[in-house]
Amino acid sequence: MIDCPNCGSANDAGRKFCGECGTRLASACPSCGTVNGPTARFCGECGTPLQGANAGVKGASASPGVAGAAPAGVAASGAPGS
Repeated sequence: MIDCPNCGSANDAGRKFCGECGTRLASACPSCGTVNGPTARFCGECGTPLQGANAGVKGASASPGVAGAAPAGVAASGAPGS
């Protein structure tokens, strides 16, 4: 049995969502596929950040890529003097 971290209800092993409140009970690692517990922030098998931690990592790497894609004043207004 797995206890829901949100409402405390007992759920059968293997369930992915709580039968009472719908909270996610387990998540598979996006890198290795290992099923991790509902409160795990990192995969116990390979250390990859899971859903909650993953959002922050992706956001941090996406922002510099977007900001660094176009130097200020060049791409926004086209070629200088045009």
